Parts: sequence; C-alpha cells; structure tokens
Amino acid sequence: MWWSKEKIYYYINAAEKSSFHENLASVIMPHICRNKMILDAGCGLGYLASILKEEGYEIKAIDNDESVIKEAERIHKKHIFSAADAFALTDVYETIILSFFGNIRENLDYFLSHVSGNLIYITSAHSGVISGFRKDKSCDIDIFLASRDIKFKKEEHEFHFDQVLKSIDEAYDFMSITYSSSAISKLEKNEDEEFPFVIKNRKKIYVYVIEKEEET
Repeated sequence: MWWSKEKIYYYINAAEKSSFHENLASVIMPHICRNKMILDAGCGLGYLASILKEEGYEIKAIDNDESVIKEAERIHKKHIFSAADAFALTDVYETIILSFFGNIRENLDYFLSHVSGNLIYITSAHSGVISGFRKDKSCDIDIFLASRDIKFKKEEHEFHFDQVLKSIDEAYDFMSITYSSSAISKLEKNEDEEFPFVIKNRKKIYVYVIEKEEET
C-alpha cells in the first residue's frame, strides 16, 4: 500500500493547514451534477469527497486501503467512505473523479465504461519546491486523448499545498519518506507555534474533464 502511518500524519497536517482541497473542489464543481451520484475512486484521506458532500453533492468515496478509509471516517465523520477496489466496480456513475490516481492511459476505457456523464482526471505537474522529482507528463496525456478522438477539456491551476512541520528533524523525515531525498533547502520559518517550520509547495495541477462518447 502507498499509505503509511507517517505519510498519513504529514498529509493530515498539510491538509488541515491549507485550503488546497477547498480550491480543488471549487474547480471541479462546475463540471459535476449536484443531484446525481459521483464516485471518488482512490479517495485517500477523503478531503475532496468530504467537501463535495458538504456542498450538497451525492458522492461515494472508495479506496482499497482499509487503514486510510478508517482515517477518512475518523477525520470527516461522514458515511460516504468504504474500502473497495476501484477496478472491481459494478455500478455506473454520472461522474467518476480520479484525483492523482494512476495512469489514465492504461485505465481510460475501464473507467469510461462505468460513467454515464464524464470522467474527471486530476494530475500534478509537481511545480514548486519539489518540481524536480517528477516530470510533467500532461502533454503525453493530451496526445493520447487526441489520438483516441476523445473529447476533453483541460484546465491548469496552481494552489499552495505547503507541508507544515514541528521540527527540522520532521523536515528531513518528510522528504525522506515522500521523495527519498534529504534536500530541504526550501525550509522556512512559519508563524505557527505548533508548526514552526514549513516547506512551501505551490502545486500546479491539470484537471481533465473527459466526455463519454454517446452510444449510437
């Protein structure tokens, strides 16, 4: 499993000290229907799904990691989460959200077979302090979708998702666990007594709204 206790710990601290998920929800909402069922596949700690539920959307959120689902239930106190395999779906949803979830080129046909409306795929260009660790592959996605004559809209956004830290030791630990690196040159002082250090991360993301072709 990708998640560990340490990754959960750092993610919760970052999520609860930023508006990243609120910003993400705000750019998704124009593309989803309020009165039709949405699936957040691979929901992780459930911040995005929880916000959409609070905004009045019908949503189910699944992840195959039971430990992270238990954490999502503990954090958000909502009955929308379940441990389930996103590759064993039996229902069809108006929209499926894939947020930082796998390779769309490998999974496109499968997920499109389980939507009646559209597929929302969110991926990161890893802009900012950690930009050197992963390559922006959005052009490859564009070419792939175009080669399949798939209709899609692509939006580019940048939101802060800073990592707050209680000590310099935590900074080294975070970089080692998350990026297998000891480089923390961007560590800054933070005006927060509980988290006096921060690694700034302005995260560039792409939101793909992929339309399902009408059957003839």
